[in-house]
Amino acid sequence: MSSVELKNVSKSFGETEVLKNISLKVESGEFLVLVGPSGCGKSTLLRLIAGLETATSGEIWIDGKNVSQLDPRDRNLAMVFQSYALYPHLSVRENLAFGLALQGVSKEEQNRRVQEVADTLQIGPLLDRRPRALSGGQRQRVALGRALVRRTKLILFDEPLSNLDAALRAQMRFEIKKLHQLTGATMVYVTHDQVEATTLGDRIAVLNKGVVAQIGSAHSIYEKPESRFVASFIGTPEMNFLPGELVGQNGKVVGVRPEDFVVNGRESSGTPEFDATFELEEYLGSQSLVHTKVGDMGVRFLTPESLGKKPGASIKLGTKPGRLHVFDPKSEARINS
Repeated sequence: MSSVELKNVSKSFGETEVLKNISLKVESGEFLVLVGPSGCGKSTLLRLIAGLETATSGEIWIDGKNVSQLDPRDRNLAMVFQSYALYPHLSVRENLAFGLALQGVSKEEQNRRVQEVADTLQIGPLLDRRPRALSGGQRQRVALGRALVRRTKLILFDEPLSNLDAALRAQMRFEIKKLHQLTGATMVYVTHDQVEATTLGDRIAVLNKGVVAQIGSAHSIYEKPESRFVASFIGTPEMNFLPGELVGQNGKVVGVRPEDFVVNGRESSGTPEFDATFELEEYLGSQSLVHTKVGDMGVRFLTPESLGKKPGASIKLGTKPGRLHVFDPKSEARINS
């Protein structure tokens, strides 16, 4: 397998610095997800690893070798793009074999590898079709196949599921995760979707404004976000932010996840209770998402059963013991352990 290491990597386009002194290591066989809002630099970072862009400063190492000046074809990696990047005039079979032919792989070996990948991805019946005759999900499987057929140890993904509908995205997330388990390849995956990030990654690197805001497992980032930005970006529905005075944390900003509220004294609260005004309730199946107002501020929480309230009704809210996330109001850094 392949390890990847970035050492003090920066990238500028003209006067705009897109990436700022980034250092991180992807272990051999790891699935690392780069996640962040649009424009945070995550796709640029992936293109630097691939060799499609050149770093302004710093070094990129793959398998213990400095590849900063190597062409993409010499980095022994494969890349899956959002746009699928399939040749429309070639059949699926020919698309899968195209890179192998350029590498001088024998026709017999090409056929064997193509069939092996087709069996793995369950696209055998599609081999003689052209890309225009395929659905979005089928095209994405073929794009995955083009990466797998090369048998590289490192596969890069640039928002590969963003063109698919919700059901197909969920299915393809499962298939990509299974492929990682099957191949053991090192995978680096870019997305703006934090659900993709938390379900796919062994670790997640959250990027914001060209820097790595936090890196760790999905669980560690969810439970202990190191900044208000990370806290707001990871989690669905997103975290509520309250003035500390409401919950006994004067002069601070307090984050509370929607599942961590106590409603109308149904459980013992770890903080003083405060008044909220009921607005509406969204039924989500196993639970409901309740929208309230605390003064002029919107507060949302999850409850396992309907409250049966009418708009304007008063609710008492507290928080579960030990579940507060406390942030400095100026630096926005986490200040509780």
